[in-house]
Amino acid sequence: MKIINVIVLTLSLGFSSHLLADESTHMATTSDYVLDLALRPLGLISTIVGSGLYVGLSPLTLVSHAFPPHESFQKLGNFMVVTPAKFTFERPVGDYTIHSGY
Repeated sequence: MKIINVIVLTLSLGFSSHLLADESTHMATTSDYVLDLALRPLGLISTIVGSGLYVGLSPLTLVSHAFPPHESFQKLGNFMVVTPAKFTFERPVGDYTIHSGY
């Protein structure tokens, strides 16, 4: 059983750049690492799909970008690409909230 924990921990560290769930003394548990093994690939898939949709929706976004406040590309990019990418690559293990800039 210990070898499975070590393997899961090692694989999770490859997906995450942080060990702590937050800046306090709370350490991420083994179940957090196991859950991240499923969430990180799903986040990567949603980032790739969101990037494709962003490119596909760019002509429609161009129409709405013509009128003020001229932030439609940034808002769409944040929603479709940046938020899933941050969830995948910057989120600490054990933190399951989505931190969007809205």
